[in-house]
Amino acid sequence: YVLPDFRQQGVFKAMFRFVKDEALKNGAAGLRLYVEKNNITAQKTYERLGMNDKHYSMFEWLKE
Repeated sequence: YVLPDFRQQGVFKAMFRFVKDEALKNGAAGLRLYVEKNNITAQKTYERLGMNDKHYSMFEWLKE
């Protein structure tokens, strides 16, 4: 999570690259992020970093 005052400054990009590099060094098969369907801004950010939503759908039950 990046605080609103620090968005659009490359903070998430730097965090993502660090985590991805560490994951690769340690044999991870991939990374997964959860994003709300209506958070288009975040989805576009993830897509620019090479991520996609092609492999899984998530289903949940929430108490109302």
